[in-house]
Amino acid sequence: MKRSLVRIVIALIAINAAMAVFVLLSGEIGDTEGKILLTSLLATATAVLAMVCAPALTARRLRPVPSIGIAAAGIGFVMVTVGVWAEPDAVWFGKASGSAYLVAVAAALACLLSAWPIRGRSSWVGTAAYALVALVTLLLLAGLWFEIDASGFWRVFSVLAVLLAASALATPVLHRSTGPSGAEPIEHCPFCGGDLEAESGATITCPTCGRRFTVRLD
Repeated sequence: MKRSLVRIVIALIAINAAMAVFVLLSGEIGDTEGKILLTSLLATATAVLAMVCAPALTARRLRPVPSIGIAAAGIGFVMVTVGVWAEPDAVWFGKASGSAYLVAVAAALACLLSAWPIRGRSSWVGTAAYALVALVTLLLLAGLWFEIDASGFWRVFSVLAVLLAASALATPVLHRSTGPSGAEPIEHCPFCGGDLEAESGATITCPTCGRRFTVRLD
């Protein structure tokens, strides 16, 4: 799945570049050309979100968050694409489209953080980061659907967003400083996601894709 998503993203980037060059060289950008470019960019963004969730899905981390993120990204792409081309007047349609992408971004961030587990006394930072992802997302969804404009609400949101940014930045640092020095079991290939029975520090040959690699926990 991960390798397929990488190929899709690369293909979409190449298509976006070709389309952008064609539109720019062809002259004035009209309504149709703008919609085509926007749709292509949305497809790339959706594929990137899905690709961020894919490693957690193959490693079975944070289930069912990766699946929710990939599904939400796909739903958001379909709805926003319909909105770009059909231009529906329903307010709820725009809110639902934005909500789907918000959920996808939140899931992708959680999946990204899960790649850096924190052990020991500092493990609460990782737990706090997941909780802040959920809280910030819920507040954004509430503000979007109920059109909240109270200054107190957005002040609380800003505080939580700052704390989320701080905990997200601290997570990889604390992961490196609290990581174990001994061998750890390696259950999945980092290239194809295939099942393994090996330990860190040893040279591993994946029985699925045949790649040789060594996982070092520094």
